[in-house]
Amino acid sequence: MTCTRLSDGPRRLAGSPLTLLLVAAPGLVALGICTYQLSLPHAFLGMHGSDDGIYLGPALRLVHGDLPYRDYAFVHPPGIALLMAPLGILGDGRDAMAGGRIITALVAGLNASLAAVAVRSFGRVAMLVAGLGLAVFPLAVSADHTLTLDPYLVLFCLLGTIALFRDGELADPRRIMVAGALFGFAGAVKAWALFPAIAALCTCVPLWRSAVRPFLSGVLLGFAALSLPFFLAAPGAFVHDVVVAQLNRHATGQGFASVSERLVIMLGLSTPSGVSTKTDLAVILALVVVAFVFAVYFLPRRSYVRLEWFLLAATAIVVLSMLFLVKEFYEFYSYFVVAFGAMLLGVCFGRLAEGVRWAAERSVGRTGRALAIAESIALPALVVVAAVLVLQSGTSYSRTFLSSAYDPQATIAPHVPKGSCVVFDEVGNLIDSGRLFSSRPGCPALVDAFGLWLTDNDGIGPNAQVPHSKAFVAKWRSWLGRADYAVLSAPQSSYVPWTPDLISWFNSNYRLVASGDRAYVYQHIP
Repeated sequence: MTCTRLSDGPRRLAGSPLTLLLVAAPGLVALGICTYQLSLPHAFLGMHGSDDGIYLGPALRLVHGDLPYRDYAFVHPPGIALLMAPLGILGDGRDAMAGGRIITALVAGLNASLAAVAVRSFGRVAMLVAGLGLAVFPLAVSADHTLTLDPYLVLFCLLGTIALFRDGELADPRRIMVAGALFGFAGAVKAWALFPAIAALCTCVPLWRSAVRPFLSGVLLGFAALSLPFFLAAPGAFVHDVVVAQLNRHATGQGFASVSERLVIMLGLSTPSGVSTKTDLAVILALVVVAFVFAVYFLPRRSYVRLEWFLLAATAIVVLSMLFLVKEFYEFYSYFVVAFGAMLLGVCFGRLAEGVRWAAERSVGRTGRALAIAESIALPALVVVAAVLVLQSGTSYSRTFLSSAYDPQATIAPHVPKGSCVVFDEVGNLIDSGRLFSSRPGCPALVDAFGLWLTDNDGIGPNAQVPHSKAFVAKWRSWLGRADYAVLSAPQSSYVPWTPDLISWFNSNYRLVASGDRAYVYQHIP
């Protein structure tokens, strides 16, 4: 089959009412799913996991004048702190957390629409596959039910992709620089933006002056615009927390390690508890997807646009990095993978529809009419039906995933006076209860208790069967000595580097005053 670079059909979609519908529909579906998720018990006002507090905490501390890296350890780039800082107008408590969840839901909807926009030049089937694929991905709830890094990482990568290309080819140098800046912004949110940025750079390589230099300049400017002030405030701590601690981190055994298990999560075939039963299916399905992409890209004799090669390279780099480079893989990582995978599959199905249309135009009689119906009605309908079927499993998983959400406020707020100095293992419990900030000078500035293991314990996480760093234990002992209260998610929480001496000291100096679901309040005995 011989096809032109881009058929007239996809180009006619630009600016049409149908295009607007194909762009808006995936976003509305994704937003509707997020709204449903937030309607579940304690999902909107409450807690589920610890990541959202870790990302909101720096934003709230920033409003109070505390800088990450300089004043406390933070093992991520500063982008999320700057993006969420305006939530400080809602206060220091659960209202700010709820605001972060609303913004994340809106971003998830925008991402689904942007995925459709990115492949609009390949036709409506491509837009449906890319947009709905990201919108209804079953494990997306793990990334978009609350404030996490991945939706914002994907947002800036998608905006960068759209800016980088025009009609499938590289845009003008000014837009390429903007694209680089957007990838740089993404990197200031999460370092994984490096993976698609490498693919974008490779796409620009043949054109040094008009593409490579503007793109690299944009990346540098975009990353520096968000990161430079924090680097200048504490250059050594910035490099240690963001780069050294992450590269030096050890596996904790809590994430998925094997390639087959990671494939199960990437493909959305199972919840984490059932991963081991779907590994064979995941490998088979992955091989089928690779064969399909190979057939579309390499078997037909046709010309290609740079956007196609970028999406192929970006997806390959992201997938291989998640399979082999990342030391541990968690279900919410899959959102980043699916964003590029959905666009790649969108291009492939769009080219398939283009081939059917090409055959219909050259056929006569019933065959031509059947092919025309297949291209204009049957293929889009199949995509929508598949999305509806996947949506059902996704909403079911959302209920299971969020069933453990809880509200710690009733346990913490009545027993910890406002302004008290509190140390904790999960910052979200303190934010939800409005007890993060102390009015007493000298109270430790703490955000990420897990991240401290990476920065202060040589990258060795909790539960490792090795001695803790003496300086790390001494830091916690000093903090507990200065605090009025300790709020832990479990007795002898694994996020505290307990030693026999520290346990003995804590039991002699603290008493339990309240306990509830994942919230244990200890008061320092005068």
